[in-house]
Order: sequence, then structure tokens, then C-alpha cells
Amino acid sequence: MKHLACKFILFVGMIIAVSCSDSEDGIVDNYTDEQYVPTNNILYVKEYGKQEMNMNTVESSPVYCIHVAKAGIDKSLPAHAKLSIIDQEELNKTYGLMDNIDYRIIPKETYSFSVSTTDLEFQSQEGSKEVNVTFHSDLIYEEMKKNEGVQYVLPIRLHSEKDSVDVLKNDILLLVDVKQPQITFKKEEVHSTMKFKNVDVQLEANLRNILSKWDFTCSLSDDNKEVLVNEYNKQHGTGYLPMPSTAYELPNLVFKKGINEANLTIPVSRTPLESDRNYLLPLKIQSISLTGFAVSDEVCYLSLNNPKYIVEDCDRSTWSVVFCNSDQKKCSLGRWWRWRWRWYVI
Repeated sequence: MKHLACKFILFVGMIIAVSCSDSEDGIVDNYTDEQYVPTNNILYVKEYGKQEMNMNTVESSPVYCIHVAKAGIDKSLPAHAKLSIIDQEELNKTYGLMDNIDYRIIPKETYSFSVSTTDLEFQSQEGSKEVNVTFHSDLIYEEMKKNEGVQYVLPIRLHSEKDSVDVLKNDILLLVDVKQPQITFKKEEVHSTMKFKNVDVQLEANLRNILSKWDFTCSLSDDNKEVLVNEYNKQHGTGYLPMPSTAYELPNLVFKKGINEANLTIPVSRTPLESDRNYLLPLKIQSISLTGFAVSDEVCYLSLNNPKYIVEDCDRSTWSVVFCNSDQKKCSLGRWWRWRWRWYVI
């Protein structure tokens, strides 16, 4: 008997779950009981409450989509609703005091709606509507820099004079944030030594504040290197010479979509350099192929030691004896090869 009762309860539950779903738009409809519905229609916002709107200064016109749904006993009836911006005073009362956060409404010129009017007319059998809000992230970013520590928002409220609105699902508080991507060097100084006629100096850079969404390049500049080298020598008590422009090439940094790091190889030739001298090459990021990035003023210093002779310890792990001029029956590699060092004369 208990087994049959459990099956009956499960069956009834499945019927209720199916009857409460709207197969057309996938929006859950909890407004089908007459005792909770004062009129034939009730309107609400699907994504209500606090919502994050994270933007960047590269994508200048991001869009947020608002879904307004119509539910109730008879969905064949038309309905009317309106979206409006909550004023600053109401915002402070409803959210600011409760959260103890300084909320500020973004200026009117920093956003726009996709419809000429925010009055929404639902026709018969029309269960939902979409309204897009387009933001101007560059303008919002400039506003954010004026008041750091303030949380900028766009508070939107759904209301109607003809139909009922769910007061628990009629507000959207868009928490607006705008980041400016920045390219920075991974290290402030990179050291290298000239061992042969040429050397490849490795340089690394990072993209900050955002995950890379684009393929783009950055050019490097060696402007004012004499001044920068003199300042470096005074500060560190060194005697570096500015690296001659004929000794190196400056290719572009290349960033790939989805990767926040870029590696660059700078080829340096020994020919224009003086032996037993140390050289310094200060580099800056000059320009970026996309707009909206912050160009850092930081300097990356490439130092190069150019000795006339190089002493390098050899790896003898793969050596073998090919000839042994000895009367002894056993000739070890250590006795046969006296020299542990290999000398390079360049």
C-alpha cells in the first residue's frame, strides 16, 4: 500500500512540474493560481536583482539584454509595462543604506536603450520581450576615474499601470565596472652575455586587467636611450654605454587571442660593439595595434656584457677516449684529457 501511495505522489509531482513550465521561452511560470493573481497578467524580469556588467575600454559598446516576461492565467491577453531608471534618492534608500555602499548612477550619455521608448506592449500570445542596453565603456571609465571608490550602477525598474508586476522580481541593479587593459614588461631588467658573434635576447610582456580576446601587436621604442642610460648609471653607480642602433633589431610584440603573455627575441650583433665593454638598451612600449589600451611609461633595461674572451665549462658527459698514448694497460679519460676548460677567442 505504501508503495502505491509513493507512486501516486510522484506522479502528481511530475504533473505539477510539467504544468508550471512554459515550453515556448523556457521561463518558469509560477503565476497560474487565481488566489495569487489580482489580474489576468503579471509581469516580471527574468534576471532580477544585482547583476554584474563587466566591461573594458577596448570593446567600446558592450550590450546587456533585459528579459521581461508575461505570465498569468490567460496568456492570450495583451499587457503593458514600462522600464524606468530609479533616481538617486530611491537608490540610496533601497540599496545604498542597506548595503552600506556608495552607489552612483552612471550619466545618461553613457548608455542607451535599443527601443525608442521603454514602454513595452505585449500582444496576444506574446510571452516575453527583450530590451538591450548599450553602454559606452570609454565614457564610463572616464567617469570612474573622477570618483574612485564609488560603485557605479544602472538601476532599472519594471512597472505597469494596467497589469500586475511582481514586486520581488521587478528591479535590476546593474553593477558597472570598466577595466582598461595594459601591457607591461614581465621584468624590469634582462641580462645577457655575448658569447659568439650574435646573441638572442629574450623579452617577455604581460597583458593585465583582462583576458586576451584579440590578436594584436605592440611596437617598442628606444627613444632617448642616451638620457635613460645616463640616469641609470647615476642611480646605480654603473658605467654602461648606450647600445648602438646598428647592433640590434626591434620586432613587434605579438599577442594571441586567449593568451596574456608574449615573448620577443631581439637579435644583437657583436660587430658594432667594443670588446670588454658593457652596454644598456632601455625600451618602452610605444604603440598598440588596438585602441583602448593603456600604454605604460615603465622602462625595461636590456644589459649586455661583451667580453673579448669567454671561458665556459665544457660538458664532458658524452666524451669518449679515441686514442691513448700510454704504456699502462688502462688509460682513463681523466688522465688523457688534462684540460677542463675550453677557451673561445673571438
